[in-house]
Amino acid sequence: MVGLPITFDQPRTCARLARRGEAVVLQWESLTVQAVVEAVREVTEDRRYSERVKAVSTRLKAQKETAMEKAVWWIEYITKYDDSFLKFSGKDLSLTQYLLLDVLAILLCVLLLTLAVLFLLLRFLYRRLWVRLWPWGGGKAKGE
Repeated sequence: MVGLPITFDQPRTCARLARRGEAVVLQWESLTVQAVVEAVREVTEDRRYSERVKAVSTRLKAQKETAMEKAVWWIEYITKYDDSFLKFSGKDLSLTQYLLLDVLAILLCVLLLTLAVLFLLLRFLYRRLWVRLWPWGGGKAKGE
């Protein structure tokens, strides 16, 4: 298999396939015709790729039921017994909890506190150091 991950879970899936020796992964940024040709040639000519894919195929075929049968079983199970785990749990939250307003308020308080401390520290340093280092500028004259 030749993989070309682009978005979402594709990079992780292709990396796992490459780690298992089931695929050659190409990168979109460095994609060329030559790279595609070499990847296809490697996958078709190297027997270990076909052996790995055959082993995966054997494991998938050894399952008791097909994907369709499994899906039908789950649908029948949910309709017959309980569908509560399929319901959106966010419907029971208040608006404050749903929008995480409490978390945003705490983050805003921390930000404001940090800015206030930084302002006070800079003001203190300005008043103490500026006048000592440059007594001729930045301060008021004695007669004023």
